[in-house]
Amino acid sequence: MKLNNKGFAITAVLYGLLILFVILIGSYLTLLGTKKSRIDTVTSDIEKDYEFNKEITNPIQPNYPYDAPYTGKYIFENNCVMYLYKGESYESDEMNCTGKLEKILYHGDSDE
Repeated sequence: MKLNNKGFAITAVLYGLLILFVILIGSYLTLLGTKKSRIDTVTSDIEKDYEFNKEITNPIQPNYPYDAPYTGKYIFENNCVMYLYKGESYESDEMNCTGKLEKILYHGDSDE
């Protein structure tokens, strides 16, 4: 009985590529998971540092360029959140959140 060496070699290469592909996908998913974890940590640290204790529930809708009236957390439709700084001017291409501005959370010591 003679073994087919070509088939064995091709199978070894294919299984090797499959294992390499699985390892690459696994490491990519791990990177994405750690990135999300870091972003969540940074977000919670910002919220702790600024203590957004004042809220505006019906803010004026932004016209571009938009001059942020407060340093704080701006919540748009579809639960889209941006952190903007008072006095900074933002163009429409800089604003990742489009739609209606629903709420502004800011620190109470800001000039009103």
